[in-house]
Amino acid sequence: MWLAAKTGKAYRMPAEHEWEYAARAGATEAAPENLAEFAWFWDNADDVAQKVKTKKANAWGFHDMLGNISEWAWDDDGRILICGGSFKDKAQNIGYSARERPTPAWNQRDPQLPKSRWWFSDGDFIASASFATCSWL
Repeated sequence: MWLAAKTGKAYRMPAEHEWEYAARAGATEAAPENLAEFAWFWDNADDVAQKVKTKKANAWGFHDMLGNISEWAWDDDGRILICGGSFKDKAQNIGYSARERPTPAWNQRDPQLPKSRWWFSDGDFIASASFATCSWL
């Protein structure tokens, strides 16, 4: 991985519970009551991903943990999933427990055979794998 080679440190994707812990930042509700102040979603994003850090950070200073672009994590069984919802989701589907598993529709136009596990040509609502695999320690 390029970042590990550059910094000499190890990186990995978060486990699902680690992602949720960081996203919640101590919160106990399902999502912030004033969600539009913290997240881009179907009602306010004009059907496109928005520039990062244009909404409020959570209590620990993390931006865009909910909505905008969904983020990768591993579940307890070692399977990948995305967390938090995205700009394509309605407000009621954005939250700390929002999860979705990859589907064949996400890489329908992928020209590779077999289809890539990480490159989702039709998944413009998720972080690219190159960022996801290098973003957490």
